[in-house]
Amino acid sequence: MKGKRDRFSSLGYVLAAAGSAVGLGNIWKFPTLAGQNGGGVFLIFYLIFVLVLGIPLLLGEATIGRYAQVGPTDAYKNIAVECGQSKAKTKFWTFLGFLGAFANLLILCYYSVIAGWILQYCIKVFFVPIESMDMDLFGKSISSYFTPIGCALVFIIATVAIDVKGISSGLEKAAKFLMPLLVVLLIVCAVCSLSLKGSSEGVKYLLIPNMENVSNAGGLGHVALAALGQCFFSLSLGTGQMITFGSYLKKDSNLLTETYGIPIIDTGVALLAGFVTLPAVFAVSAVTMIDPTSQTGPGMLMYALPQSLSAAFGSTMGTVLAFIMFLLVVFAALTSTTAMLTVTTSYVNEFKKCDRTKSMIGIGVVVAIGAVICSLSNGDILGGITFGGMNIQDTLDWIVSNLIMPFGAFFMCIFIGYVWKTENAVKEITNDGKIKFSWAKAFKWTMLIIDPLIILFVFLSGIGIINI
Repeated sequence: MKGKRDRFSSLGYVLAAAGSAVGLGNIWKFPTLAGQNGGGVFLIFYLIFVLVLGIPLLLGEATIGRYAQVGPTDAYKNIAVECGQSKAKTKFWTFLGFLGAFANLLILCYYSVIAGWILQYCIKVFFVPIESMDMDLFGKSISSYFTPIGCALVFIIATVAIDVKGISSGLEKAAKFLMPLLVVLLIVCAVCSLSLKGSSEGVKYLLIPNMENVSNAGGLGHVALAALGQCFFSLSLGTGQMITFGSYLKKDSNLLTETYGIPIIDTGVALLAGFVTLPAVFAVSAVTMIDPTSQTGPGMLMYALPQSLSAAFGSTMGTVLAFIMFLLVVFAALTSTTAMLTVTTSYVNEFKKCDRTKSMIGIGVVVAIGAVICSLSNGDILGGITFGGMNIQDTLDWIVSNLIMPFGAFFMCIFIGYVWKTENAVKEITNDGKIKFSWAKAFKWTMLIIDPLIILFVFLSGIGIINI
C-alpha cells in the first residue's frame, strides 16, 4: 500500500487541512446560520457536534488515508480487499470513494460562485461608499449576468493554478501564508465591530442561549439540525478530503495532535467571523431601527463588514480595510477549493490513471461550466428552474449537504467499525502502540454506534422522513 507521493510537513498538514475546512463555511455561512437559528443555542449545539461528531470523523478519515497512502477510491478498495471483502462489496467501497470526489466537484461549482461574489466586493468597495452597502445592493450584485460569472471564473483559474504546483509547493505553501494572515485580519475586524455602539446586543445574541430566539427560528429541533448540518459542511465530513490529506502524511506522523488542530482552528475562525458580523448587524440596526434578525441572510458579510469598518475608521480607511478583508475571505475560500480540487484530481489521477496536470485542467473546465449554470440560476435566465422551491445552485448545496455528506460519513464509520475493524484503526492511529490514545475506547464506540446513529438521523431528517 505504499506509493511515492508528495508529502505534507506536520505544520503544513494542519494548516492546509484547517484551510480546507476554514473558508466560506466559517466566514460566510456560520454567522448566517447562527443569526437565523437563535444564536446562543445554535452555538451550543454546534460545539457539541464538533466534539462528538467532528473530531472522531476527521480522525477516522485521516487514519484511512495515512494507512492506505492513496486517495479515497483506492484507499477504500485496497483496505476492503485486504480485509477479505468480496468483489461485489469491494465495488461498493470503490463507489463510496468516487462519491466523495463527485461531492467535491459539485461543491466546487457553487462554492466558486459564492467566492466570486466576495471577489466582486473587493472591487465594489472602491466604487460604492461602504456606509451605503446594504442587502439590496447584494441582491442586485449576484443576480446580474457577466460580473458574477467573470469573478467565479477568475477564482476557478486561481484554484487550478495553485493546485498544479503540487502539495508542498502549492497547497501547503498557500495555506502557511494565508491562514495566519486571515486570522489576524479577522481579529482586527472583530475588534472594530465590538467597538460599535449597540454591538453588545449582537454578542449576547451569539453567546447567550435564549429560547425565545429559538422559538422564532423554528424550534429546538430545527436549530439542532442546522447546527449539525453546519458541522458537516464546515469540516467537509463525508467527502473524502481528510482521506486524501491523510494519504500525503508521513507514516510516523502523530495523527492525534495534528487532527486536533483542525477543528480548533476551524471553530475559532467561525467564532471570530460571528464576532465580526453579528455585533455589526445589531449595532447598525440600532441606527436604522430595522429588526437585526431580519438582516441575517446570506449577504450579511457584505453588509455588516463594510458598515462596521466605516463606523470605526471612517469611509477612507474603512474602505481600505474592507478591501483587505474581502480579499482575505477570497483567499480563505481558495484554501478550501484547492483541497476540493485535490480530492477530485486524486480520483481521476489514481483511479483513472490520468496525468495530474491534465486532470486538474479538465476538472477546472467542468467546474467552470457548472459555475456558469449556478450563477445564471440566481438571475432571470435560469432562475425559473427550481426544484422544491430551490434554484439550481441551492439544489446542489442541498444534495451535497443533506444526502452525499451524511451518506459518505455514515459508511465511513461502518467501514472502520465493521470492515477494517476499529482495532486496526487504533493501531494505525497510535503508530503500533507508540503514541498514547487516551480515548481509544470512546473512538471505537463512536465509530460503531454513536456517530452512525447521529448521521442516520441527519440523513433521514434531510430527506424529510423524520420531521422535527
